[in-house]
Amino acid sequence: MTGPRLTGSITIAADPAPTLTTPEERIRVELGFEPRPNTFRTDRPLVNGIEVSGTGNITPQLIPDMTYGNLGLRRTTRRRWDDAVPDHSAKYLTEAIRALLHRWTTLPQLHDLMHAHARHLAPTRLAHLRTYTIDRLRQREVDLHHKLADLHRELTAAEELAAELHTLATSPPPRQPTTTPETNPPRTQLL
Repeated sequence: MTGPRLTGSITIAADPAPTLTTPEERIRVELGFEPRPNTFRTDRPLVNGIEVSGTGNITPQLIPDMTYGNLGLRRTTRRRWDDAVPDHSAKYLTEAIRALLHRWTTLPQLHDLMHAHARHLAPTRLAHLRTYTIDRLRQREVDLHHKLADLHRELTAAEELAAELHTLATSPPPRQPTTTPETNPPRTQLL
């Protein structure tokens, strides 16, 4: 973008999140340009002389009501934390992004572009899904089966003990043998 109050790059693409299957679900807005994956962004927008950075995931339904809070806008500084962008500049940039998003979502070839993007990302998404979701869930399933088996053994032992205690509690007391007293008890001899 070039203009008297706003210059720089704004990147708009399908959200590359590994859990999305339909590329139109969310739109990724990134301020600046990333020449190669995982490199430092260049050409960040300058709004009223303020360099702004930020990234946001926007659903198409959110575009009309989008605010600068949805985009995570912040002033780019050399400090360890980023300062807030002044409200007037943030609103101006948000309006420019909203206009770009509206134009982008109305491109006649958008559906084909989004699906080409999804096909391009599918192997990466699949690897991520297998590694971080399916494998993790399978391991949790195995762990739960072990826990369930342990729980079943504990329950069986508790039920067996309960049955024994019930039998003990409800059975009549044993009969005492009757004995006749001896008339001549044995004598103990002391030495």
